[in-house]
Amino acid sequence: MKKAVSILLAVILALFCAVLPAFAYSSPFGLTEPDDPGEANAAAKIEYSLRRGGKFIYCNNPEALYAFNIGQALLIERNVCGEVYFTSENRNLTGKKIILGLQLRNDSGQDIEVKVKNIGYQTGIDWVGQVEWTDFFNTKYRLEKAGGNYSFTNTYAPSNFKEVTYTVPSGKYIYVMGGSSADSYKNINVGNTADKFAGDGQVVNGAVYFEVKGPKSGVSLAFVCYTSSASPVTTDKQQGYIVERDGRNYGRQYLGSAPYLCAQASMAWNVNDSLPDGDKLKVEYDVEYYDDPTSYGVYGAYTGKPSVRHMSGTGWFTHINPTNHNEYIGTDMMPFECVTEDGTPVVIDIYHNDGTGKPANIGNWMVVYEETLSFYNSGTRPRTFTLFLKNNGVLAVNLRSADGGLLDSLYHWDASSPVFSVNVNPGKQKDVYLEYVLLANSYGSIEHYITAGAGVYEYELGDLDCDGDVDSDDAIYLLRHVLFGESYAIYAYADFDGNGKVSSNDAIYLLRHVLFGDSYPLTER
Repeated sequence: MKKAVSILLAVILALFCAVLPAFAYSSPFGLTEPDDPGEANAAAKIEYSLRRGGKFIYCNNPEALYAFNIGQALLIERNVCGEVYFTSENRNLTGKKIILGLQLRNDSGQDIEVKVKNIGYQTGIDWVGQVEWTDFFNTKYRLEKAGGNYSFTNTYAPSNFKEVTYTVPSGKYIYVMGGSSADSYKNINVGNTADKFAGDGQVVNGAVYFEVKGPKSGVSLAFVCYTSSASPVTTDKQQGYIVERDGRNYGRQYLGSAPYLCAQASMAWNVNDSLPDGDKLKVEYDVEYYDDPTSYGVYGAYTGKPSVRHMSGTGWFTHINPTNHNEYIGTDMMPFECVTEDGTPVVIDIYHNDGTGKPANIGNWMVVYEETLSFYNSGTRPRTFTLFLKNNGVLAVNLRSADGGLLDSLYHWDASSPVFSVNVNPGKQKDVYLEYVLLANSYGSIEHYITAGAGVYEYELGDLDCDGDVDSDDAIYLLRHVLFGESYAIYAYADFDGNGKVSSNDAIYLLRHVLFGDSYPLTER
């Protein structure tokens, strides 16, 4: 019987597979593998790392652009090859309309391919870049509540940018973000971000992720500032990291590149009935910091032995250099390689002082965080786990499924509002895949903590016979319902597309999972 049904299901599947919906959401950053839960009610070990496999380039120095920045390459990155993630935030105070562009120049002697995967760009009076990130992740964000210091209208719709590949001959250049189409090779305008002037007083926010295929030398990136496509910037000289100019101090704003793509972490908890409802989950981590970094001077590397602080409690802290505040974990912080105004190579990170002679306050604005949080319930009753992120600004937060699809997205700024809650049945484990970005012009610092409360027992979506497994028996139940109208009591757990009905589309989701192992959103509700 089961074999015959399976054959029939495959035929139905072929008829309906074309109607399966596709996620518009797009993230170039892969998921982080789950960690193994430890002993019941033990503290989770929190440790971040930086993911290799590409390059992160950041430009926020100087944040305020004045007349001396016009006609300049604010930053140049040479010998670009492979995956690149670039972000920037600047305010135009030049008194003129300006264009900012990320210029990619090919002087390698052969053709190169440039594949642009994600892009978001905006000009205007807003600082934090909600249009930018809506477009970059190709998703519409919801607001947890209106008001506060951030007057988001919540009407932003993604531009639905589609991945595109360009061939750039040697001796030519394009702008992979912004810039002007008139001087770009073949007038290329990536994601309709070119030819966007920023008026005096306006802010420009940009984020782009792309891949360069070609030789490992001869291709360069320049973030340029100019007033007209008739006079683009094509210099090989970069302005570099400015500390002070015309009586203005820029030394706590940074730029440069890091040989990493994002920050990542996996953490896991095992909870049983003895943990009281409402308690925060325990964590522990080690922090390395320096007691007297000022003695090492401007750009000085810390040569002494760092102090180590073991932290144990019910929360952890990210987005601040631990030498500035030695409760912050530090292993999440990006390092930036850059040059000074006179071309001297320097490093701005948690092991060096910056151009002001102080520990860098790099903050990790616009760095993507990929975290996997695992919750195992070894007790006898269901539990609910709730994550809070207490930040001093705005976070763009994406909740992802195990196959990378989007489950939820929100602009988070209210410290009293949870980021997510998840129910876990007794004897079960759930993994939550979290992606977030601290937006530009937010203050650094995020406190993370998780509470464990009483949960509600839930059947797993797709487990129609409630035996704890999603298998061919469940597919048979659903098939008999769709084909013959036979009714069962628990078809709320067969509504995979969430439209309030159980139909052939839902059968396709379940059948592809059972027959071929496809991962569709078989999550608990």
